[in-house]
Amino acid sequence: MEYSQRLKNLVNNGFNIFGENLTQPMLAQRYNDQLKEEIQMNEAANTLTHISNADIMNVDGKLMNMHAATGGRSRTRSRRSRRSKR
Repeated sequence: MEYSQRLKNLVNNGFNIFGENLTQPMLAQRYNDQLKEEIQMNEAANTLTHISNADIMNVDGKLMNMHAATGGRSRTRSRRSRRSKR
């Protein structure tokens, strides 16, 4: 039996991935808290990587400089719009 299947069976029988029995409410609560914390940490890490990945290739293969400061617009577009205002 493969590993993931064993894991699913454990979870379905009220155990978490650490093999702790979750039929006891306190353990279940602690496990939920652990999960929530992990999800928040992942989200924070994702946000960081999105901001630091400054250069994103768009569909045409042109280099788009995405920055949080420009609200997700490419640098070239904002430069062009500034020029046309003059």
